[in-house]
Amino acid sequence: MSELFNDLVTGLNEAIAFEKGQGKGRTHTFIIEPVKRYSKSEIKTIRTNAGMTQAEFANYMGVSSKTVEAWEKGTNHPTGPACRLLDILSSDCIKDMPFIKHEDVKKRIESNLLHLETIMQDVKDGKAHFAEHDLIDED
Repeated sequence: MSELFNDLVTGLNEAIAFEKGQGKGRTHTFIIEPVKRYSKSEIKTIRTNAGMTQAEFANYMGVSSKTVEAWEKGTNHPTGPACRLLDILSSDCIKDMPFIKHEDVKKRIESNLLHLETIMQDVKDGKAHFAEHDLIDED
């Protein structure tokens, strides 16, 4: 059987023994900390440490990019559940979250540099050129 099932059976057997006066009861007390209020600089630091753009961060937080922008400007402040997600992002337990995909930032930078080198070579070869800050393919 699964480990979860075995743990449940063990717990139920302990509860039955306790009710019969044959065992000792165990309790665990958890204290939930008050919701932390994050400053604009803390929010930006959390986002950049997580290696996310404002758009990626907004997607993670379930808000719009404009909301993240407002948080980082100090115009608005995250509340309740958003602050709890910030708690998760700022802690070491982020690695264990199933909805977080860890991406090696170094690999991401290397990939972007390789892409940039390809573009630069296309410009040199006359296959593309820059006009008004945009890359225009000539193919």
